[in-house]
Amino acid sequence: MAEIVDIDRAREHRELCRLVLEILRDWEVSEPDQARLLGLEDMTARRWRRIRAGQETLPEDEAVLMRIHLILSIYRRLQLHYPRSAAAADAYVTAPLRRLGGRTPLEVMLEGGERGMRVVLEHLQGDSPWG
Repeated sequence: MAEIVDIDRAREHRELCRLVLEILRDWEVSEPDQARLLGLEDMTARRWRRIRAGQETLPEDEAVLMRIHLILSIYRRLQLHYPRSAAAADAYVTAPLRRLGGRTPLEVMLEGGERGMRVVLEHLQGDSPWG
């Protein structure tokens, strides 16, 4: 029974990795910035290529899993704000916003790491994502 649970968990983690990398591509985040957002900027280029190719998964440590959770939460919130336009939801990430001091959400996330992701998520939980 434990073996089945481990297989299911591994499959779920592999799918989660695929999904978060797909979201980052849709947001047009460069590969180096994808690694930074996930807290993996020190990862070797070879290992990153293996992850991108689906031959390996993202680390399952707590810090990486938290960043994945935040990226997915931001993505979900954007889908709520823009239910009819995936392009508008994706464009939000690279659009300068007054409420973020003229910076883009991507800049805030890259500069602040996990804290920056929380700032963007809190901003999205407010009234208007463009405020």
